[in-house]
Amino acid sequence: IEAMPAILDAAKASGEDFNTVMNATTNILQQFGLSTQDTERVTNSLTFVANKTAAGFADMGAAMEYVGPVAKNVGMDLEETAATVGLLSNNGIAGEKAGTALRGALTR
Repeated sequence: IEAMPAILDAAKASGEDFNTVMNATTNILQQFGLSTQDTERVTNSLTFVANKTAAGFADMGAAMEYVGPVAKNVGMDLEETAATVGLLSNNGIAGEKAGTALRGALTR
């Protein structure tokens, strides 16, 4: 419940569907080992990337499923990972493909 205001604000600011924002946010919190107190940090980062790149919340959520845990393990923070996913999306590599590509680059 404490996460709802940040998720609502992110849905409004990004123009994305509430459920899409909620699902991406909760998955990313788990993947990066963050608590619900970090919800605003997550939604602010994702909203910024969604508004500045071709990646939307759905794309970032899908990408993070593939790369989130690996990124965390190699020391990348949420913001750096989200920005990288956004850059990949700008170059035509979005969603699951972006997550898979970034995971591959990080594990080589």
